[in-house]
Amino acid sequence: MTTPWARWAAERLAEAGFTEAPAGEREALLALLAAGTIVTTDHPDDTRALARARLALAALPARPPEGRDEGGAVAALLLLGHRDLAARLTLRAAAPDGGAVEAAFRAWTGGPVTGRPMAGAAGGEREGGDAEGAAATVARVVGERVALAPRADRDELEVEVRATPGRWLRLERLRVGATTLDLAVRARGEVVTLGAARRAGPPIQLVARLAGAPATLVEADEVALPGPDVRLELRAEHEVRWYR
Repeated sequence: MTTPWARWAAERLAEAGFTEAPAGEREALLALLAAGTIVTTDHPDDTRALARARLALAALPARPPEGRDEGGAVAALLLLGHRDLAARLTLRAAAPDGGAVEAAFRAWTGGPVTGRPMAGAAGGEREGGDAEGAAATVARVVGERVALAPRADRDELEVEVRATPGRWLRLERLRVGATTLDLAVRARGEVVTLGAARRAGPPIQLVARLAGAPATLVEADEVALPGPDVRLELRAEHEVRWYR
């Protein structure tokens, strides 16, 4: 008998293009998906690229080369929901970038960085792919469709929707501070939709806007609004629509 978890796992692996991957790689990806944000897009290649990027970021080198900018990797790990890895990488970040990296960590989590830094290994860097390239992949794929600006200390998330017709993105179990939420953006014809649902934790303020040309009509939960920006308290499920 197939369990709900097995069905869910098979669907996620299929979406990520990992049905034929080696068993160890599939198990590693499943463990990461179970603990983090699930990201799905309109393009299978992008969804697969995000899965590969997640694996590369989770296997960050034990000690990066001198001068490597770790801010992008920390931001990607936080968006993907892997706070423990992000914390360890933030603690290791060297000045002058360490302050900016810690600020990004606080923006997503609302609290100080705790834990232990990722220490160098006697054998040098661990295998695991290009962390900088992986971070760039996450920034590109997500950034083409939506820009996120969390302010966890204020229980707030700003969302700028950038999706163009035919493009969509779904973020499941996104964590901002103590709140877990789902976001879905879709552009279809002249209508752009942002769906948001709080799954756990306290309500959070959602500030949403549409990038590019101004909308002729804006609605939140089927109620017309006077301005282009939408601010609402995310308590349950909500939907924002822009008509261009």
